[in-house]
Amino acid sequence: MDLWKHLRGSRDTVRSDCFKKVAIDAFSGTSLSRLPSPHLSFAAAPPFSAPVPPAAKRSSPASPPPAAAPMPLQLPSGIEVEIGEAFRRLPDPRGCTWDPSLMCLSGTRISQLNELTTWAVAIPDPKVQHAEVTLVADALGSGKTALMHTVCQHICREGHLVACFFFSRMDRQSTASHFMGVLIRGLCAINKPIKRRVGELLLQDACLANASPEEQWERLILPILSLLPPGRPFVVGIDALDEERSGSLLTILQKDVPLLPRTFRFIVTTRPLKQIMKELRNQGHIRRTTWSLTGATCRQDLEKYVESRLARSDFDRPISPKMVADLVSKTEGVFLWITTVLNHVELSFDPYDELETIIYGKSEHWQENEEGTVALDNIFTRILSKLKWTDPNFVELFTKVVGALVTLKQPLSSNGLASLLGIPVAEVHKICKDVWPLLQNYHPNRSKQPIRLVHLCVKEFLTDRAPAPYRLDCQQHHKKLSKLALRVIKSDLNHHNVEAAVDYGRRAAGLWRELASRNSDPDTFYGDLSLSLYNLAIDLANLKRYQEAVTEIVDSIQMRRRLAANDPAVYDPLLALSLVNHALYLHQLGRTADAVVPAQEAVNIWQGLAGQDSLEHNGNYALAMHNLADYLHILERSKEAIPLNAQAVDIRRRIVDHQCFALDSAHDFVDSLRQYAACLEACGLGGDAAGLRQEILDVLHIMAEKDPKRFGPELEQTRLQFS
Repeated sequence: MDLWKHLRGSRDTVRSDCFKKVAIDAFSGTSLSRLPSPHLSFAAAPPFSAPVPPAAKRSSPASPPPAAAPMPLQLPSGIEVEIGEAFRRLPDPRGCTWDPSLMCLSGTRISQLNELTTWAVAIPDPKVQHAEVTLVADALGSGKTALMHTVCQHICREGHLVACFFFSRMDRQSTASHFMGVLIRGLCAINKPIKRRVGELLLQDACLANASPEEQWERLILPILSLLPPGRPFVVGIDALDEERSGSLLTILQKDVPLLPRTFRFIVTTRPLKQIMKELRNQGHIRRTTWSLTGATCRQDLEKYVESRLARSDFDRPISPKMVADLVSKTEGVFLWITTVLNHVELSFDPYDELETIIYGKSEHWQENEEGTVALDNIFTRILSKLKWTDPNFVELFTKVVGALVTLKQPLSSNGLASLLGIPVAEVHKICKDVWPLLQNYHPNRSKQPIRLVHLCVKEFLTDRAPAPYRLDCQQHHKKLSKLALRVIKSDLNHHNVEAAVDYGRRAAGLWRELASRNSDPDTFYGDLSLSLYNLAIDLANLKRYQEAVTEIVDSIQMRRRLAANDPAVYDPLLALSLVNHALYLHQLGRTADAVVPAQEAVNIWQGLAGQDSLEHNGNYALAMHNLADYLHILERSKEAIPLNAQAVDIRRRIVDHQCFALDSAHDFVDSLRQYAACLEACGLGGDAAGLRQEILDVLHIMAEKDPKRFGPELEQTRLQFS
């Protein structure tokens, strides 16, 4: 009788543990939630039972009934007792089922849930001869745990859940051995022959109950496969594989799961740690989901979650729809962040004020609270602490790549980052794989997809709060990346990639602007910023986007004018170049009259620098006069253009002589001769123009002899024109 009480008491305790649930809101199943010991479930094996005699009816004292003979108590047989004792030696972690309080909010994650549950219980493809695994690998805080709780509930209700296990690094029972204990018990619950066979195996070798997961798989699970009922699916759920420390389960998923029949389906969630993704890639029995649990695609789910939480919270003022929308936007599709925020806000002295400050300002309480930003920082620190910080090569590459990720206003693809940083694409992917859990929807095979951090709070941690060696100097990276962007533009620009150059140019200009805005002396960065804008305007003009080019060159002129006031020797020539290009872009927009003003100012600056008798100075001076003369001629002010033409021709003739008839300089000289002749003719001085025409033909003849393919056609066309 004592044995029976003991067995029955154990059964009642398990049932009580399994069904004590409190239904609270969903999505609290992220890694932030305070989970109890690892949540795990298995279909409980039926306990030993014996019929209980019914209670006797009380009769009247006048006619006492004859005493009924007591029914004999049916005790378990000896072998059953021994099997029961053997099972008790198996790991039996507490917390025996998925938790309805940690499931997704109703109406959210619909497509993901449909895909997973449909795949799990579907009739296997006849071509598939082994068990399969679906891997849900996504960034931290994406809601993987809540998704797994919900999937397990759906599959359990359909009667196909064999076992599920929720790993947690905070629990000592969260091990591969405890998972195996749950899986073995779940398999034993399928039918009595399996339970009896496993019990016999445990009795034959008492060490099996505490053997390694790999040995238990081989000696307890594989031998009972022939006893499984055919034609029904068997589903196993594993959450937070990355929290399983030994690596045993990773090996089992990779090598041993294919030994199971095709009726077995495993659903596994994990952060995309480098080692896990490496071991599970290119495995025929493992498929990875293509959707992401973070980012813009999750906005509707986040809105429902936020509205549900706010509706149940105690705020002394109503939360406006705009405030809700702005809060959802700040989540960037990350449930971990919004869960942390709302948990923190609900415990604040003034929840409304604290929420408003987090959305629109900067809350010191949020930054310093152990349950707020500090909790998130601890997660980031734990992820980074596993990296190779003693390897100087890793540290250098981490600083380059992640430094770019936290600095760039707009994300670049792996190809773009490699081009900007001047490193192979493979090295970009090396670092991205190391910090994979901190990235949003990263995939190493998508070379054109922008790489972005999972949330702004990761950037803030790395640049503001992280301890050494994780801390990154954002200002230093701004300066480096700006120079790198200019280098890329200079070295890679051609007619095939001007669009890319514009993209780099905008990024470089944005970086310099931010540096200037943060510095107490913005002039320190105006030189680099003005050059960045000058180059960006050129790239835009090459794409015939002249209006945008005007906007950028005007900003460049303003900065160079300010710098020239303090250092004219350095910045006056640069200011004149910007003015020349400004006039050219206005002319291309059909605003030739407006172009005269900056063109004239450029000529005046070069004239004031007449003491600089360098070839570069004189060439720029001639260009400025040539362009101004052209605008005046178009505006029928040819008489004003003649002295400019004469001086430009004189300078360019000397440059040609000095460069021993360099063809590009000779062609500039011919252009000035043509324009000079046209202005003379427009003013009724055709006789003077005739001598210039002959000189044009003489110069073109020499040029055609040197490069007949390039200049021969122009010579023939000019002869026809002048005949």
